Amino acid sequence: RTIRVSTSQQLLDVTIDELSNHNYDFYIASAAPSDFRILDPSPEKISSREKNSLNIQLEAYPKIINSVKKISPTTKLIAFKALFDSDPALVSKSISEIFNDSRADYVIVNDVSRKDAGFASDYNELTMFTSDHNSVNFPYNTKKKLSKSIFDHIVKNLN
Repeated sequence: RTIRVSTSQQLLDVTIDELSNHNYDFYIASAAPSDFRILDPSPEKISSREKNSLNIQLEAYPKIINSVKKISPTTKLIAFKALFDSDPALVSKSISEIFNDSRADYVIVNDVSRKDAGFASDYNELTMFTSDHNSVNFPYNTKKKLSKSIFDHIVKNLN
């Protein structure tokens, strides 16, 4: 089932509602919402004729994946992490934080610095990490084929 949302708040609300009221085998967090939100948004348009500059204060947005296992502990959580040309130590640290904070079952990492893969491409190359610290590399391929390979691997290893 696919539920479309437009804002991070809608995603959080839908996640809480769905996991509280339905049983799901998997929750796929394939894209992260905004990391930050405006602390005190203006309720009206701000005219540039009245102000030459603005200071905008941001606050960290709650990590939606951190609520999944709290609400539905048996749901398998598959989290994606986009990293930009990161060194292995930073990748390892980031993955450990995701596993610790969200209790994810899988974290799938892709390097978004590549021009031939990632956001603006139908192709990607991924590494999937499991909560028991194993990893599986999925070589460069179409996103459609990669998604099938990922699910085939997860389903094969469910038991």
